[in-house]
Amino acid sequence: AILSAALSKIISSAIRNNMNSPYQKIISLNQAAEISARLRNAGQTVGFTNGVFDCLHYGHIQSFMGTKKLCDKLFVGMNSDASVKRLKGPARPIQDETTRSVLIASMEFVDFVVVFDTDTALPLVEIILPDVIAKEGYEISKWPEGQFVQSRGGQAVTLPRIDGYSTTEIIKRMFGLNSK
Repeated sequence: AILSAALSKIISSAIRNNMNSPYQKIISLNQAAEISARLRNAGQTVGFTNGVFDCLHYGHIQSFMGTKKLCDKLFVGMNSDASVKRLKGPARPIQDETTRSVLIASMEFVDFVVVFDTDTALPLVEIILPDVIAKEGYEISKWPEGQFVQSRGGQAVTLPRIDGYSTTEIIKRMFGLNSK
């Protein structure tokens, strides 16, 4: 995509300054494509992880930190509100996409956040073209995004799942729905 000179200047500045404001780290699909291409051309390793991140918890933080250790710049794909409703049901998300994206972007080890509206992250992964992709507990055989990254010569890493940390379980505990 051809970007205006002004947008190109903003992107270059953001990469140089590591986008210190959380709001500056929340970028569009077009910006993600441009920034990831520039980073790869500059010899930087582009990393990616994704999820709903409805009730941010310790497992999510460990996933972000684990992925960041594998790359120079970390892109986090986050499901839009509409996508979450389709995947999780009408009562979700608990927090809207603006809140979720700002919380994620506020973390120092997250470089960029991209909200996507599809049911899987594969279209976003095909745009960003990460060198490394990581997720908790995913088997490569059941992970199309990981398979795509590997097909391009990249690395797909299954991070260990942290027991006891699940948004669904947290919501059940909050509303006294646990069977325990």
